[in-house]
Amino acid sequence: MWLLAPRGSLLSTGSGPSSSLIAAISSHHIYNSKKKRLIVEWAKERNLNGLYVFGKPGRIVVQGSEIDVRWYIRNLKSQRWKRLSVQATQSADRILFDGGMKQVADDAELAKRLRECELSDLFTKLVAQWWVIRMQKKKKKKKNSALI
Repeated sequence: MWLLAPRGSLLSTGSGPSSSLIAAISSHHIYNSKKKRLIVEWAKERNLNGLYVFGKPGRIVVQGSEIDVRWYIRNLKSQRWKRLSVQATQSADRILFDGGMKQVADDAELAKRLRECELSDLFTKLVAQWWVIRMQKKKKKKKNSALI
């Protein structure tokens, strides 16, 4: 499959260095052991760094060359998800995460780590859509119970 092309092949064309990109990805949940493994393996394969939270909701913040981050996102999206979306991307002029992908316990720890990297706005964008969906479901549920 062309999405799984090794580093330096179809997707990594061009001789100059790529700019660094940070992507904030949100999922309805991340429980599946295969997906958990792929999140870490694909990041390692592309020398990406970042943070992730497994569970409901699932969150991934990843940094690396633009080409590699986009490859990573494409591969993640190729899996079956109830909901997976890129909430925000931004360029970075320095490495904010190092040592590969690191698991954090929950959103509170993720927020703390992103604040330390001066990325509080990225966390806000990451959780905003999840809260919008949650509130819409509550309104719908309340409306349906009023009809009964």
